[in-house]
Amino acid sequence: MTDQQYVQDAVGWQLTPRSMNLQGVCLIDPQVGWAVGDGGLIVSTNNGGTSWQQHEVTEKDLRAVTFINRLHGWAVGRDGIIIATNDAGVSWQQQASGSEHNLYGVAFAPNASHGWAVGDDGIILTTQNGGETWQTQSSGLHQQLARCSTADGVHGWAVGHGGVILVTNDAGQTWQQQTSPTSNDLRSVFAVNQQVAWIVGRAGTVLITNDAGQTWNPVHTPSNKDFYGIVADASECAAWISGDDGSFYRTHDAGQTWQAQQSKTSKDLVALASSRDLLHGWAVGDDGIIISTNDHGNHWQIQLNGADQQLMALTFDQHGQTGWAVGHAGTIIHTTDYGRSWRTQTSGVAQPLWAVCSNPTGTIGWAVGSHGTILATTDAGKSWQQQRSPSSVNYYGMWFINQQVGWIVGAAGTVLSTHNAGRDWRQKLLGFGVADYYAISFSADGQAGWIVGAHGTILATNNAGQTWHQQPSACDAALLAIQIVNQQEVWICGSNGTLLQTIDAGNSWQQHACDPQQTFTDLVLIDQQIYLITQSGQCWSKLTTDQHWQTQTQLSRQALRWITHNSHAAITWIVGDGGTVLTSPDRGTTWTAQVSATGKNLYGIDFVPDGQIGWIVGDGGSLFSKQASATSLRVHSSPIIKNLYAIHSLGDGTKAWAVGREGSIIHTSDAGHSWIVQPNPCSSDLLAVYFADAQRGWAVGDHGTILATTDGGASWQQAPFATDQILWGLDFADAQHGWAVGDHGTILATTDGGASWQIQASGCDKNFAAIHCQPTSTHSWIAGDRGTILHSRDAGGSWQLQPTPTQKHLAAVHFLPDGQTGWAVGRSDTILMTRDAGNTWHQQSTTTGMSLWGVHGLSSSHYWVIGDEGTICATNDAGLSWQLQSRGFGKHYPQPS
Repeated sequence: MTDQQYVQDAVGWQLTPRSMNLQGVCLIDPQVGWAVGDGGLIVSTNNGGTSWQQHEVTEKDLRAVTFINRLHGWAVGRDGIIIATNDAGVSWQQQASGSEHNLYGVAFAPNASHGWAVGDDGIILTTQNGGETWQTQSSGLHQQLARCSTADGVHGWAVGHGGVILVTNDAGQTWQQQTSPTSNDLRSVFAVNQQVAWIVGRAGTVLITNDAGQTWNPVHTPSNKDFYGIVADASECAAWISGDDGSFYRTHDAGQTWQAQQSKTSKDLVALASSRDLLHGWAVGDDGIIISTNDHGNHWQIQLNGADQQLMALTFDQHGQTGWAVGHAGTIIHTTDYGRSWRTQTSGVAQPLWAVCSNPTGTIGWAVGSHGTILATTDAGKSWQQQRSPSSVNYYGMWFINQQVGWIVGAAGTVLSTHNAGRDWRQKLLGFGVADYYAISFSADGQAGWIVGAHGTILATNNAGQTWHQQPSACDAALLAIQIVNQQEVWICGSNGTLLQTIDAGNSWQQHACDPQQTFTDLVLIDQQIYLITQSGQCWSKLTTDQHWQTQTQLSRQALRWITHNSHAAITWIVGDGGTVLTSPDRGTTWTAQVSATGKNLYGIDFVPDGQIGWIVGDGGSLFSKQASATSLRVHSSPIIKNLYAIHSLGDGTKAWAVGREGSIIHTSDAGHSWIVQPNPCSSDLLAVYFADAQRGWAVGDHGTILATTDGGASWQQAPFATDQILWGLDFADAQHGWAVGDHGTILATTDGGASWQIQASGCDKNFAAIHCQPTSTHSWIAGDRGTILHSRDAGGSWQLQPTPTQKHLAAVHFLPDGQTGWAVGRSDTILMTRDAGNTWHQQSTTTGMSLWGVHGLSSSHYWVIGDEGTICATNDAGLSWQLQSRGFGKHYPQPS
């Protein structure tokens, strides 16, 4: 289920300024709260969440935030960053942590002096002076610590990877490990008092102690989803937990029974905060979502949410103050402050919306979309009603000459008109074939008008649309947008770098020289300057009389779809994919992201052996492909919205399988034109997949899960469990010999095509994340925690530790067929490269700062890496420079759906 499917209940939430995952939240009182997340996103509210303000402090990921009162607060995150405020967030100062380890949890005593921060490699930092200085304490462990909590500043707990529980009873001077009843990763801890605390973690794990942690008791929950957030009240009986896919539960009897709550989102909820009596609360999570309650959790409302849909069109009133943008999945967003902030409106439809218009005052509006969708509002969007449509084709363009007379164009040569504000729409048969029409526009007096569309189609009228005639364009491009200067001068743009101009009402059209690799999605003229936006996220500009373009500015990694300018407000706006909204107050000299798209975290990458096609998968069912001959990535429609963690393809790339959350398996047999969901007998997360041929394949994941198929995935069988550890990596040297690797140094091997699996000794207790086997060879490499890389020369008979220059977690490893050139990537933009089979490794960086989860090499100089926030980078010079790849749609113009 997507958030759009909650549309009947979720009315009018504010759009998060950046669609980044929120990782931490703190409620100071019912009015004041803070949330932090990826990319340094910091938002706060002073009115109970009615509105949220962004604070620009750092670009580093922030993982946790705590305040002891309205004035004093701290946030921690990537690479050891600690920031603090003592003036209610008016200003923030960075504190010297003395560590480069990622920090995930922070807690402070009520006196604002004693505090702790925990993170990677078992690190614990402590301060006795409010963070002026921080000291490193020894936890005696190397597991990642995820969160810490204290009720009184003296007694507290820290929890982390592998079920680790640490306790302090002396304000953090010393820490002792407590007996844990689970080896599942623990994600959060909440101290009620010095005796009572709650813990949550992976696979439905919930623990409670009533004796200061001498014993921790597992609590049965109705779900095996991963839980991330936990809060409890002073009664020691009531608690809330949150986790994957918007899951939310509460108990009033210390966990004996649980009630599922309607969170109104399917996004992961990764942190919770509440008042001590659980009357008020917030939960935060993926794509910048914030939900709130003011009635003990009985009802939750979305307050802030990311706009991760494509925004396709934009309109403003005559003053540039009130506007709408529309897009995929029935998305409508609305602004009343010149585009500085945006709120969602309920469209009542799930179809893509392609165009929007409004009257001069911004009180009346229309939107059109796929499958004959026509919407109208007469109350500034408080309600939208569907108007009767004479056709079920997709409508792509719309123009209202005045409040009564309007036009719609769409697929298969469709043209509609109305003379009563849309109460009746009548179809006009123009007789020019069935080419798709993408845009329509009229001159200020409503007499001259043009329609443009597929295959270079241009139609014109000089009598307000009573008759239309065809004009020659001398091109076969998809023409997407029109800018009318006057009845004689008109500009048109489209695919294949097409930019056309006429100065004689279209009797002749001149082609301006542009890059044929570009798709120009829209254009606007401001005075004598022309601005073009592109599928690849660029904005081009020049004087209309110039031959050469003055600027070609990369504004976004997402495709840009619509640009408009309001001379009264002297503001220019652009909207695009991922909910992107950009504004410029100075005619395009500078741009500000009012809502910026960052992209989903990406985890899996695979190229076919000859490099002609590659695949990338990630959060929310994200699915991309790259053709060697294409300049941009193609976005595929995934049949699921669950996270995908790995993908493997065969031969020429026509067949591929991807696996992910809760046992998800999807398959294509036609190079991604269509995907189907394959059933399997388990619901555990699947983290790696490999196919030896079109019939035989394997997948591994949580709880030691190993699945096998002998019929191309039509049916899957679960292998007997050889371990209960999480298996993160899988690879085969040939159809008989394969390995799976996982937590706590786990290596499983098969020599009979997966019929049986045996444990191999790794000689290491690190968590392994990935394995690469040389085809038809005895050489393999494993990558994992703390910069660990192991190499085997004898088919896993023995493993040798290779020295690396990093202590960062390594998430993926890949070698070329020569067995000499290889790469490993991991957290905090870590890239390692070797040219001697791993005997020596050299460190590189993309400079994005993002954690990297996948790598694939095509040659010694050409390789790809993927990671957080949609990061896709490629190098053609062995890492000396990196190109950030565009994630525009492969089809450069609206497609029927």
